[in-house]
Amino acid sequence: MRFYQAVFGWRYEHRDDNDETDYVIATVDGVPVAGLRHSPNLAIQWNLYFATPDLTSTLTTAGQLGARITERAHVVPGIGTKSLLDAPGAASIGVCEPSTDWDFQAGEPSSLGWAEYVTHRPRHANRFLSRLFEFTQKRFDYGDQVRYRVFHSAGNSVLATVGMERNTPRQVPPRWIAHFGVPGPRRRPLRSPRNSLRHHGSRPGHGQTG
Repeated sequence: MRFYQAVFGWRYEHRDDNDETDYVIATVDGVPVAGLRHSPNLAIQWNLYFATPDLTSTLTTAGQLGARITERAHVVPGIGTKSLLDAPGAASIGVCEPSTDWDFQAGEPSSLGWAEYVTHRPRHANRFLSRLFEFTQKRFDYGDQVRYRVFHSAGNSVLATVGMERNTPRQVPPRWIAHFGVPGPRRRPLRSPRNSLRHHGSRPGHGQTG
């Protein structure tokens, strides 16, 4: 936590979720930009959460697509009801049904700017994400080695998947790479209250990243 505070100027707020786990909200100028909590294992990546207007329905669809629930739904005050999935051919994916007072900032300095999903099995991951969140995708491959797909929703780019090079050892796990913004030319901030349509799916709030 001290690292992110020193690099990005994050401030922290402690909240208890409904299973009494200490949950920390990172903020910039009072606006949430990330969440942190204790992990019994060494954390090597960020988990990306996608907003959904109906968590139960999204979890049901994910199960039909071959995903396995690894963390039961739980409530974080001021955030919403969250759950984690293990998706076919990829790393964990978070889903969240936001609370009515939820707010989140992305696309600004010190907040999430872009996310990439790196996997040995990009076709499986691409199919899963497209069907679960109704994303469209565009191909940006680099030669024969790098398989890169950018996912869009209602014209907005949301994330990318990256196929590992074919000679990558199989024991290398799939993972998220989170890119955080740094100061640059001033742009309009992407503020994400519950009913906004930014980084979203075809339904209000569906597939928005956080």
